[in-house]
Amino acid sequence: MARSLAEIRFYTPKTLEEALAIRAAERSDAMPMAGGTDVMVWRRAAPDEGPAAYLSLWGLRELKQITKRQSCIEIGATATFAQLARSPLLRENFPALVEAARHVGAAQIQNRATIGGNVVNGSPAGDSLPVLAVAPAMVVLTSKGRGTRRVPFGAFYTGYRQTVLEDDELLVSFELPLPPPGTWSGFEKVGSRRAQTISKVMAALQARLDGDTLHGVALAYGSVAPTVIRLPRTEALLEGCSPSERLADDVSGTLNQEIAPIDDLRSTAAYRRFAAVGLLRRLLRRCAAAQGRAAA
Repeated sequence: MARSLAEIRFYTPKTLEEALAIRAAERSDAMPMAGGTDVMVWRRAAPDEGPAAYLSLWGLRELKQITKRQSCIEIGATATFAQLARSPLLRENFPALVEAARHVGAAQIQNRATIGGNVVNGSPAGDSLPVLAVAPAMVVLTSKGRGTRRVPFGAFYTGYRQTVLEDDELLVSFELPLPPPGTWSGFEKVGSRRAQTISKVMAALQARLDGDTLHGVALAYGSVAPTVIRLPRTEALLEGCSPSERLADDVSGTLNQEIAPIDDLRSTAAYRRFAAVGLLRRLLRRCAAAQGRAAA
């Protein structure tokens, strides 16, 4: 039987220290939330499965900041996608994350949805995930009893919607290492329509342009496996090459060996394989155009 609103506890801590104390005391009984854009949809769809309590992080100002450190950009877990889309620091250093932020739902969703929620939700269709994978980001987790630990983004997911987050921990921020000069990054997605859609396939590419060749290539895809994935074999084939649409076709066989899409309500596996190569074509075409502008 579904709990009534009167039976659900709702915590609104004023500080991170207070939030960590509540998390330690309640553990899995209290679900952390911020913007609530995923939680409210899930709650309405499955009212009988709701938690006994919610721990709101929305009011914690220290988790909303986007700041430049000596060697990284730090993004607070409750920074909204609207904040990411407007951030001069991200436009300069991680334009792909700005692009991804602009693809998240409508303006109303972008003003509430947070990057931390997008990541912890664990959906392989989360728009920010491929960009964080290629950055590559460090996930900062904190608990009252054990302090802070940093987990490489590639090790954060253990399976479909499963993470290494412990039941006394909160995700507090992401650390994105500053890219070297000459780095280009881009994000592309395919959905059922041009806007306000859940991704059928999405991809992010980050690489340093040295003359007419790619170096330090990082390529990640979402919605083609149970979790967001990097494609190391495809990355190796792209390394040292000149970006072009033809290059995408040349590596398409390896790319399709590294992904494992499924048929579901939004698409078929066959279409996702076709689209995955198309997204790489787009990314390499844009990268080549950026290379031409830099040379000019």
